Amino acid sequence: MTEEGQGRKKKLNKNLIIAICGAVAAVVLIVLLVVFLGRGGRELDESYFVSDGTKLVLTIESDPSMKTDNEQEPINSHLVYAYSGETITSLKVYYQYENPVKAKTAFDILHASNNGQYKDVQLEGRYVVLIANDSEYNYLKASDVKQQIDFMEAMKGMQNNVPEDESAEPEPAPSE
Repeated sequence: MTEEGQGRKKKLNKNLIIAICGAVAAVVLIVLLVVFLGRGGRELDESYFVSDGTKLVLTIESDPSMKTDNEQEPINSHLVYAYSGETITSLKVYYQYENPVKAKTAFDILHASNNGQYKDVQLEGRYVVLIANDSEYNYLKASDVKQQIDFMEAMKGMQNNVPEDESAEPEPAPSE
């Protein structure tokens, strides 16, 4: 083979390697963006709202007897405190709605009326996420939040264990 033919072959191999590396880099970048920005295509669900080594979660369930037709009224509210050591690093309130359409309606109203009350208001599927300003949580310690959550859970447990006849109003005493 001539020197000129070998030069073209090396140039072709070099260009081919550059093209393959560029394609691989593009695929890796797309995968990383999907995983980190889009949760890998997974929709946020109830399994996220469990306390672990990075977050403390308090779920406040709506009382079905207090249900109204208000589009802004969520099914449940989840307070998610992110923490590191004893430091609370963020607070997000997730309002859960029956479906994404109701969540979008509530989001539009809450986003338009924010006026700096929250750092941000976001929409994630059937959840409206209110991101608290630092001043709402920067004085809290993780142990304080854990204690509050334990107390609220204990109160929920006590309410669920009240026998029905004790929770009803007492009957008036018969008059003579």
